Amino acid sequence: MADRTLSEVAARGDGCANAHAVPISLRPRRRPTLALAVLCALLLAGTVTQQPAGASATNATFSRLAGVSRYETAVEIAREYLSVRVDTGSKPDTAILTSGADEHFGYALTAPPLSSLHGAPLLLTPPGELPASVASFLGTNDLEHVIIIGDTDVVASDVAAQVRALGLSVTRIGGDDVYSTAVAVAARVGSSEGVPGSYRNLGRTSLVATGEIFADALAAGPLAYRGRHPMLLTSSLDLDPEVKQFLVDSGTDHVVILGGPAAVSPWVEYDILDLGISVGRLYGPDRFATAARIAEQLLGSHSAGGCFDGSGFGIAYGRRAADALAAGPLLGEMCSPLLLTERNSLPRVVAVLLESDDLAPGDNAGNLHLTAFGGSQAVTSFTVLQSVASATLAKIGANIAGVKGRCYLEVNFDEPVLTSDAANPANYRRAGVSQDAEGATVEAGADDTTMSAVIVLDRAARNPASAEPVGCENPLAAKEEIEIRGGLIGDHSGRRVVRRTVAAVVPDARLPQLTLAAHDAASAVLVTASEAVRLSSGIAEVRRDGPEPETVTISLQVTEGATSFEVPVPASLGGKLRAGDSITIEAGAIEDLAGNLSNRARTTAFGDNTPPEVAKVTVSRPRGRAGASIAVDALRDGQSVRAALTVTAKSFGAAAGAIGNSWMLEIVQQPEWLESRIAAVSISDGGNAGRIHVLVSERRLLEDVVADLNRDLSFRASFTAELDDRIASTPGNPVTLGGNLTSTRLRGGLSSTDLTVAWSEPVVDCAASDGAIAIDRLKVDVDDDGTFDYSLDGGDADAAGVTFVAAPGGNPAIVVGGATCDTAAGVRSGTLVARIESDDESLLPGLSAALLVGDESAVDLNGNNSLEHRFDEFTRPSR
Repeated sequence: MADRTLSEVAARGDGCANAHAVPISLRPRRRPTLALAVLCALLLAGTVTQQPAGASATNATFSRLAGVSRYETAVEIAREYLSVRVDTGSKPDTAILTSGADEHFGYALTAPPLSSLHGAPLLLTPPGELPASVASFLGTNDLEHVIIIGDTDVVASDVAAQVRALGLSVTRIGGDDVYSTAVAVAARVGSSEGVPGSYRNLGRTSLVATGEIFADALAAGPLAYRGRHPMLLTSSLDLDPEVKQFLVDSGTDHVVILGGPAAVSPWVEYDILDLGISVGRLYGPDRFATAARIAEQLLGSHSAGGCFDGSGFGIAYGRRAADALAAGPLLGEMCSPLLLTERNSLPRVVAVLLESDDLAPGDNAGNLHLTAFGGSQAVTSFTVLQSVASATLAKIGANIAGVKGRCYLEVNFDEPVLTSDAANPANYRRAGVSQDAEGATVEAGADDTTMSAVIVLDRAARNPASAEPVGCENPLAAKEEIEIRGGLIGDHSGRRVVRRTVAAVVPDARLPQLTLAAHDAASAVLVTASEAVRLSSGIAEVRRDGPEPETVTISLQVTEGATSFEVPVPASLGGKLRAGDSITIEAGAIEDLAGNLSNRARTTAFGDNTPPEVAKVTVSRPRGRAGASIAVDALRDGQSVRAALTVTAKSFGAAAGAIGNSWMLEIVQQPEWLESRIAAVSISDGGNAGRIHVLVSERRLLEDVVADLNRDLSFRASFTAELDDRIASTPGNPVTLGGNLTSTRLRGGLSSTDLTVAWSEPVVDCAASDGAIAIDRLKVDVDDDGTFDYSLDGGDADAAGVTFVAAPGGNPAIVVGGATCDTAAGVRSGTLVARIESDDESLLPGLSAALLVGDESAVDLNGNNSLEHRFDEFTRPSR
């Protein structure tokens, strides 16, 4: 079957009717996409998997290596191993053979470093008979030699004889039991025979795991292969004497114990320490977390073997050993960690690792390949698809909209994107033409990221009285195609991009609606349009009844793009309206930007005795403006070093903004822990009160502690740790933590919310010399207890724990000190705006707050003063 992308198969739907006839164990030769049968089964079942926002790969592919039994599966894996080796210019002449029986799992655990030494695939056999598939593999791949691991109880003499009958020589490495056999294998491998390979900066390193269960050592095969680290086995409670002797004779400097204290007891660790050998552990609360922990240690810049770049992962069933054991050499050769999974579901710890930006699954181009080992009885297609979905970056959604006759396009993104990308007109097309070629400009704000953009067409501009850009030479045409180009607008991580989005310009057949407001003694009639308009025939009439009725025709003055304008009262009528005067704007006098003509509009001036009142108050959701942080002291040469390590909450996550001030940091140093042991980090989010708990060796270097924190998935979801640039350990002069830190609160987090107050009618604005809004008479009751907390002019703000701040890159009318009138075009006169900041989000106005409006707070355009009233229906902004 030819390789296809998921989208191609889904779009065409071909082959789904016969999906079950396609054997999903068929092995594509090179990094194919998801097998057709897998995808079709899910499509037919109506399954939809939501891709997570935090994954790292832009393109994930999948293949499965499987046979009808564990032995055939191992053969398929061995074939792939040979293929990879041949691709790298090395043709193996040796194979390794050991028992695939469940009770013999420990023998296969020892194979990866031996496989690395000889460039040999690993094959499995029943103890007493060589399977036909294994015999065929050995006889058809130009192999010359077979190494059998285990004595004759593990792989019988008859099996060895069958191998020799194929024309291959046989060497057996065995011992009295699995422990001595592991030592015998270890004596053959390493950087030179019997000398373990080096691990990071810790010297010659051996791996030690319990020989009683397979789970903890299962995922260490790629590490053992790539580093040629012997895999030694011991009982849970006591260090095997032969293992102890090997550690001494081989000059082992460091031991990595695989599994927690329940698997390999502290007594084994102490026995190793007594030999003068440093010890570290790789483990998690279960086998799946242990495998993820090992994978995390292998990836990227942390790679123990120097080649694990996150471009590939293996996935195997974690409750049966055979498939995962056989995969160790192949994954080691491919520099791919092994992850363990349940049969029919992906453990959360595995999903978190695949979703991680920081561990960066995927190569530099964002490509990731997942290889599943075993058939669907071992790892179901649903689980495989879950892993693909977890690893694949969901593209950022967006929409683009335009209306006939307009000179701009509006774009909204589902998530924040880089403003520099959103502001590039080359990233948008109109009728297939890039907008940079047409001279368009883009308004996307001044912050680093944005969730919206306005593409202003060539020669269009925002006039002071216009509600939107106008004046372009080529306005939008109905049904014209508009497009956000895919893959060009990215988020702050640099890995996720906006998907291609295409829409059509909306036709506009709606007539503009005009509303006239005429009051006794007013010098002008206020006209409000339902949308942006411009002048057409432009005629209005004012009629005054009386003994000598008079009608005056007026030529309208309308700025293109305005949503409101005034009709001045003619001097011949005294320049002022009288109650009963009628004002008419004739049909067709005004048109919208799509050319739709207005209907006839008429009103009669009346006496206005209605006081203005607050009609709408909006408050945005609190947004983090500064991250809470805590500085931790260190110790160097017995002297305290102030603020050597700083933990800071990110602008997003569980501790963003002022919320971070309720979080505690607790550090407990462990005198008995080795310096090489990675710090244990736990995060508990109690809603409004969280805690970061760190257990760490008292001798661990400070730079290693910083790395431990930033490497922890739960920590880096909401925090960063940073080492002072002036602090660095030097030989003989290490820098360590200064001691235990009891629960200490983070400080400095700030959040803000934007507040807008609109009136029931236009009122005299803040700049007027007479009748300006008395902002000090507008008071906020944050907790709605009937008592005000502070005034909108900033009065009592300090006592209430809030500050009125400016909005850099936002609305310029928002200033320090208090609320002010919004001066933006199209905003009703007297509308107030403010940004309020605090280190406690509960002090910011929310939906439960109220506004107490005092007497004579505002004056409408007819001279009516507002009365005392209370407004308590705060809402969120529509955008």
